[in-house]
Amino acid sequence: NLLPIIFDQHYNFYPNIIKLLEIVYSIPFSSVEYERGFSKQNLIKIDIRNRLRNNNLYLFLSLSLVNKNFKDFDYEKALKIWLNM
Repeated sequence: NLLPIIFDQHYNFYPNIIKLLEIVYSIPFSSVEYERGFSKQNLIKIDIRNRLRNNNLYLFLSLSLVNKNFKDFDYEKALKIWLNM
């Protein structure tokens, strides 16, 4: 990879350009993950559930993005983890 070599050897000569490259490389190339998240949010927060608080909405979104099939969820394991908290 050429980028670490540029960072190591030319940082003192071009610090502003190196900072710019770091910023550019931190920007995602695709917004697919964000689009998927907004789509899930729109499915969860419908008109009849429009009073969801941000914390609850966040929890529902986390569950729906992590586990796509609740039939396969191990409720016993989750209960044991929750009881040991």
